[in-house]
Amino acid sequence: MQSRTRTFLAGSLACGLLAGSLLVAQSAAPAAAPTGTPATAPTVAPLESMRDLAARMNADQKARLTAAVQQFTKEDYAGSLAGLRQLLVEIPGDPLMSKFAAEAAINTGDYPTARSLISGVLATNPDDWQAHTLHARLTAQEGDGPARDAEIKAIKAMGQKGTMPQNVTQFPIERVKVGDRSLLIFQSVYPWGKSRVYNYARLFDSSGKLLMWFTLDSSDMEQTFYLKEHPEAATSGARQFAYDGYSDNGANAQGQHGMSQALYGFVYKEPTYDEMRAKFIQIAGGQGQPAATSTSPAK
Repeated sequence: MQSRTRTFLAGSLACGLLAGSLLVAQSAAPAAAPTGTPATAPTVAPLESMRDLAARMNADQKARLTAAVQQFTKEDYAGSLAGLRQLLVEIPGDPLMSKFAAEAAINTGDYPTARSLISGVLATNPDDWQAHTLHARLTAQEGDGPARDAEIKAIKAMGQKGTMPQNVTQFPIERVKVGDRSLLIFQSVYPWGKSRVYNYARLFDSSGKLLMWFTLDSSDMEQTFYLKEHPEAATSGARQFAYDGYSDNGANAQGQHGMSQALYGFVYKEPTYDEMRAKFIQIAGGQGQPAATSTSPAK
């Protein structure tokens, strides 16, 4: 292990994370100022909102949209998709419902339907950042590595140019089964937070309970320490990245939560998506022991 141990429990990881559904992504606040924020003011074209959509609907359609949203929230993705498909017959090509239905289709494994819906949105508006993130997720779920990596690169470029909201720090890109558990992996648009998180993942049990969360991060402060100890790295372009795992220790009598953190190792160049994915799956599957652990008791 490094002679300088990582600082544990530096702050909350929940701040700034997107919810699992793309439809609420715009409400997320950033954990820190974006790295590589565009020098010019962002020029994000407005996308259709739920209010815009509702204004185009009659009372019956609004009721059925509400039912589809509720089904989606309860993870009845097939039921939600069926309702949205019918609404899209009545309001063809609506971008918001198309994206909503595409995400439901991805969650049911109906990738052809998702691809058709996403392609339709992007054909009308190539700058629809929500559709791009859904396309990245679709390609990841399909196992199309080259298309996935190309879409990630395109989304990062949109973030750099300011053509997507700067408060969108990351997006859900792939859900993987690990035994009877489920691992939801997120891709950062830019490294966010004090630790500069490049990737994040959440591990759920079969009932949907959150068990642990993981990060691949590379803080500027620790990079400074690393370069002092390894000055040769400055010329080679090496950068220290760490894999960390976190879990909630439960609440005390006052309702305050403690947390445990485990360091699962360092790497010295940014991992590829497939390398990151394999490491997260390995950790989630309980393979390999952490190099260091720390526990913060509830205060």
